[in-house]
Amino acid sequence: RYCGAFFDGYGVNVRGASRLDELSALLQGFMLRRTKAEVLPELPPKIITLVPLEVTRWELAAVYAEEELISNRESKLSSIAENFSQLGDMATLLRLTGLAKVRAACEFIVDLLATVDKVVIFAKHRDVIAQTQARLTSYGIESVIFQGGMNDNQKKEAVKAFQNRPAIKVFIGQIQAAGTGINGLQDDCSTVVFTELSWVPGEIGQAVDRTHRIGQTADSVNVHMLHVPGTFESAVLGVHDAKSKVIDRLFNTPMEARIT
Repeated sequence: RYCGAFFDGYGVNVRGASRLDELSALLQGFMLRRTKAEVLPELPPKIITLVPLEVTRWELAAVYAEEELISNRESKLSSIAENFSQLGDMATLLRLTGLAKVRAACEFIVDLLATVDKVVIFAKHRDVIAQTQARLTSYGIESVIFQGGMNDNQKKEAVKAFQNRPAIKVFIGQIQAAGTGINGLQDDCSTVVFTELSWVPGEIGQAVDRTHRIGQTADSVNVHMLHVPGTFESAVLGVHDAKSKVIDRLFNTPMEARIT
C-alpha cells in the first residue's frame, strides 16, 4: 500500500512510495523523530553545493566504451541475465566516472585550498583515492588516506596527522571506511568534497557528519558534491533527491541542509 507497487513488465516493482500523507498520519503518536538541528542547535548550518565538472571526451573515453559494451551485451541477453548484471554494470560505470573526474576534481580542490586551510575528501573506490592523492602530490599538496584494508593504528595515525601537521592539507577518506566512527576532523576542517557519490543518502550524511559535529566552530560546514552532468552520476543525484523528498514528506520535517 505504501511502496507504490506496480507491474513493470517483469514483476511487481516495490521500490517507490505512495500514500505518504496517510502513512505519516499513522506514524504520529508512537514514532518520534528528533532532527539533528533540534538536538544540537549550536551546530552551524550545512551548505551542500552540487558542482558540475567539465571533463574532456578523452577522459570519459573509458566510460563511453563501457556504456557501449553494456548496451551491446544487454541487447543479446534475456531479461533475467540483464537484471542480474545491472548492479555490476552500474558500479563499473560509477567507478570509471570517478577515475575520469580525478583531474578536474583535484583542480577544484586546489582552488578551494586557496581560500580554506584544509579539506576533507570522500571517495568510494581505492584506485580513485590513489590517483587523487598522486595528482594532489604532483601539485605539491600533502594528504593522508583513510580506507578499508588499513589497520586501526594506521587509521588513527592518518587522523592524527591531519589534525596535528599543518603541512597536510587534505584528508582522503573512503566513504564506507571513513564515513562513520571518526571524531576530530571537525576541529580542523569545515570543508568537505565528495569526488564520488553513493547511492545511499544516509552514507553521504554520515560522512558529512565527520565535520558537522560537536566541536565545529566555523560559521557553516560547506559540502561540495562533484558530478559530471550527462553521466550515470545524474541518476544517483536523482535518487538522492527523490529519497530525501519522501523522507521529508513522511516525517513532515524540513531538510537540514540548504542545497544550491
